[in-house]
Amino acid sequence: MKTDRNYKKVFAVICTLAMLFSNIIYTTSYNTVIAANSQPNQSVYNTENIVGWHSTGLNSWYYYSEQGIMKTGWLNEKGSWYYLNVKTDAAEGLMRYGWYQDGGGKWYFLNTLHDGSFGKMLTNWHWIDGYSYCFGNDGSLYQDTVTPDGYMVNKDGRWIKDFKVQYVKGKGLPSLPPSNTEKSINSSGSHTGKSYKNLNGKGQSGSDTKAKPGSDGKNNLNNSNQENPSDPAENPQNPQTGNKESGKEDKKYTVTFDFNYPNQTKTQSVSVKAGDYVQEPEPVYRDGYYFLAWYRNKDEKDLMNAFSFNDTPVNEDITLYAIWLDMKHDSDADGLVDAIETLINTDIHKADTDDDGLTDYHEYELTLTDPLNPHTYSKDIKDADFDIDNDGLTNLQEVEFGSSPIHNDKDKDYLNDGKEKEYGTDPNKPDTDNDGLIDGLEIQYGFSPTNPDTDGNGILDGKEIISVTKVYEREQGSSKPSAVIKLKAGNADNISIERDTPSESIWMPEEVPGLLDAAYDFKADGEIQEAVLTFKFDDKYVQSEDFEPAIYYVDTENQELVLLEEQSIDWNNHTVTAKTTHFSKYGLLNKNDQKKAWEQNILSSSKFDPGAIIEVVFVIDESESMLKNDSGKVRVDVTKKFIDTLRKGDRAAVIGFWTSATTYQSLTDDLEAAKESLNSIENNRGWTNLSVALEQAMKEYPVAGSDSNTKEKAMKIIVFLTDGQGSYDPKYEQMAIERGVKIYTVGLGNEYDRALLNKIALVTGGKHYHADSADELIEEFKKLISDTVDVVSDSDGDGLSDYHEERIRLFNGIIMMLNKKNADTDGDGLKDGEEIVQRTDKNGRVFFKLKSYPTRKDSDNDSVEDKEDEYPLTAKIYQIDYLGSPKHLASVEDRVDKRLKDNNIFPDYREARFESAKFGVEILMEDYYTFLTERNVDTTNKIREDYWQSSWDKYWDSYCTQFNNYMKDCKVSEEIHYFRNNLNRIPKDINELKANGSNWVLLTMEHSTYHMCPSSFSGNGLYNLKFMSKDGRNEGVYINIYGDNNNNSNKGLACTERTDPKNMGTYNFSGRYYKDGVVSVSGLNHLLLDLAPYEKYGNKSIDDLPKEGEKSGQNATRYDNDSDAKQARKTFEEGWQGIKE
Repeated sequence: MKTDRNYKKVFAVICTLAMLFSNIIYTTSYNTVIAANSQPNQSVYNTENIVGWHSTGLNSWYYYSEQGIMKTGWLNEKGSWYYLNVKTDAAEGLMRYGWYQDGGGKWYFLNTLHDGSFGKMLTNWHWIDGYSYCFGNDGSLYQDTVTPDGYMVNKDGRWIKDFKVQYVKGKGLPSLPPSNTEKSINSSGSHTGKSYKNLNGKGQSGSDTKAKPGSDGKNNLNNSNQENPSDPAENPQNPQTGNKESGKEDKKYTVTFDFNYPNQTKTQSVSVKAGDYVQEPEPVYRDGYYFLAWYRNKDEKDLMNAFSFNDTPVNEDITLYAIWLDMKHDSDADGLVDAIETLINTDIHKADTDDDGLTDYHEYELTLTDPLNPHTYSKDIKDADFDIDNDGLTNLQEVEFGSSPIHNDKDKDYLNDGKEKEYGTDPNKPDTDNDGLIDGLEIQYGFSPTNPDTDGNGILDGKEIISVTKVYEREQGSSKPSAVIKLKAGNADNISIERDTPSESIWMPEEVPGLLDAAYDFKADGEIQEAVLTFKFDDKYVQSEDFEPAIYYVDTENQELVLLEEQSIDWNNHTVTAKTTHFSKYGLLNKNDQKKAWEQNILSSSKFDPGAIIEVVFVIDESESMLKNDSGKVRVDVTKKFIDTLRKGDRAAVIGFWTSATTYQSLTDDLEAAKESLNSIENNRGWTNLSVALEQAMKEYPVAGSDSNTKEKAMKIIVFLTDGQGSYDPKYEQMAIERGVKIYTVGLGNEYDRALLNKIALVTGGKHYHADSADELIEEFKKLISDTVDVVSDSDGDGLSDYHEERIRLFNGIIMMLNKKNADTDGDGLKDGEEIVQRTDKNGRVFFKLKSYPTRKDSDNDSVEDKEDEYPLTAKIYQIDYLGSPKHLASVEDRVDKRLKDNNIFPDYREARFESAKFGVEILMEDYYTFLTERNVDTTNKIREDYWQSSWDKYWDSYCTQFNNYMKDCKVSEEIHYFRNNLNRIPKDINELKANGSNWVLLTMEHSTYHMCPSSFSGNGLYNLKFMSKDGRNEGVYINIYGDNNNNSNKGLACTERTDPKNMGTYNFSGRYYKDGVVSVSGLNHLLLDLAPYEKYGNKSIDDLPKEGEKSGQNATRYDNDSDAKQARKTFEEGWQGIKE
């Protein structure tokens, strides 16, 4: 067998030398990587860092942590227990096998067979040297008792049947049994007075160690030779061990080491007992040469045939020769030193060993063809004439040209190497003539790649203005925009068109009136001279008065949606085209819908002083026609309700009119008096005269309004209600304007002059309301109140009037409604008035400029809430947008590939799978902390629940899926094990859990006992309920809400990393084992990836591991004896509507 360290050393040397002379050939950075199912006798020898199992001989094993520290005492490795000598033992760190007695007098047996479980502690029944012994779950031998399955064993632990020790000569494992009077194995390896060969080569003296395996059954070891006792025939003969006859001397042989130096003889000889193993000597330093290994043949050609020191017992005189690799000579001057040629079996005296037209160096370093086979890829084509990368050049032509035979465009200039040769460009330089334009684009745009000023006009080709076309080619979106752009040639390779996601867009979200698709962000390096944009629209739209597609762009600085000029619509091809001189976010909208969004007249509140009052004059028609239209005086009732909405300090006046006008109440802050005066309104006083009515009303506002730059202390309005027509003078409109009075007109019935009332309201800044009947006045006055009183009211004190909170118009035409009873509508910690500010556009229309969205906690979706975001409308360009997003995971894969390449690990190498997993987990963990660092999150002395925001979990499932995929091929280190506490996601309490019950599985008591330990948070722990997400990843442990004796104040709450790390649920790297069963692939993976690391590290620290009296089996016993806890679980199970295990 070539499985010893020399063989591995040869392989390591080959890889090391290959790495020294090539950045293409693979060598791993470390060689001791034990796969998940490796046994100690499958270890790999490491010449650099020793991690995991390490052998110095067939039966000599040591174990090193990931930090390189040699382990001692009891070791739990992948669910199996081993014992490694401590300092007080004969050889520190050496793995025990055979019988072992600890300081407390307990006996254990550690497997002596090389069956993949050498040295593993046994449990259950085993035959050893013809006797049957029973070991407990903790590995200790049952002695002088009845075993749990009902069999009797004597003081030595041997099975007794019918008062006789059962014995079958030679049956079972080889070793010596203990007796009650024998307490240890002495340094010579004797036991019960009978000597045996100590295969370890060192004495295994017993030691008193404090670290013994637990007795809670979690190790659940399996042994291939395990069996229950049978009924063998009794044989009183005791077994004998050892391989020597009494008094016979050992035969010895001579092993000679020839150091194989040129022109001199240097040897070293040692004497070895027959059947023993010789120890490998280290050769002295030889300048310019590298020692490879020892061989039986002086001129060995098969360098993998090194002498196996571990597997070859010495039973004859032998001579071993050192083989040296020449590191400094290149005998055939082919570029490869002789050492490399020796290792790859090429002729050190012939530059082209296989006569294929390529030197050995070219094949080994450049073409990666077989230097021993002239036809690596085709039996009809020699390697020199083959074109590996399909670029039009043979391998030999590539070598002569200086291009790469395995990359068709190594310099990534859009020209393959064949074209580079054709055009005379440099295959290793993207811009041969240094004119600012890469070679391939020079050809594409009609320039010379070897002349920096092709047309001789004094302008470098890269700065010449050219015209290029860019088309949006992705599937998303219906507009499919394109652009014909004039710009500098050197900037033409970096033009992009990216589509906004309307549901998340800041500037052109899906609510924008008339939006036909989405905003598209046009970008280019540097300025453009001109661009002709073309957008498509759906052919379902036809030419009509209601539909006019147009291209707009977003002026983000001034917050304006700008219509491009000189647009043309092609109704046959359903396209819209327009010119622009700059790039921005462009979108296609129905122009008519945008126009309608701005038709609503929204009053400005910015002209009023914050403490402004309302002064309202009610001018009410009392003409004869009112007897017909409002006989019940509904107009009086609704006016009284209007007055009821006024605040303390506001003033009201009441005027009635017909042919003449009467003031029933001048402006007063006695609002009850104003209401009382309304009782004077009659229905049948005469004809209608509109002018006398407004003349009388103007007497209440004798003083002109304040200067336009001065905030007014009162909002002055006239409510003018009539049902008829009459004389009218337009001068009252001008008088109202001069006095700063807005006239709100209300028309009742269908006989009044609607056009006139509309005009009066429009000219004075008011609004017209129409009611077909008196009953409709009720609703119209509600609108009137909203349009007037609310303008200066701010019920929630957020800095926005109640009126405007229901009419927030943004620059893009969106009209949103805020909660006028809640100062912070979106709950982001900012008042609504702090997130928007009132402005007027160039047409005098009121809109609100965004500081941030008052309806979004995170306006720009950059994972930083507005209150904490310095630029809430500009998404910060994070390296990681969301953990687990498509963009992030693509980046992870790219970085894994890069690390593989940087370490010269190629995909077809066996190690690539495991190294990819290791790198992947490292990167995902690094990215978790990078994500937090980018958001200025301080995690010092904090746990996840202290700092994590739920909005960051947008792609969390994808992140965890990728993490678990990598973990299938990755060893769980202490760092990885504790990191999983950042991955677990559970509802905060049992009520939230119930609401999401379809995604959670209530596990049985048997699968919950690990989480039922007594603690300050969980009390006696017996009321704890364990749940698992149905994908098997997330675990939650909650305190039952039922139980007559359950007086825990934490009922219904989850055990967490802070509150109860001993009982908390944890994240699983292997999911669904609860469904698939313990004896399944997922069950095994759960043991290896989740349970075994827990046994080693605890949940948050090793202090979280259950103490005596808290272990799983002990918790189960306590639960069985607690009827109230059992009844509480039953009650909960009966009401649980989710999934049950």
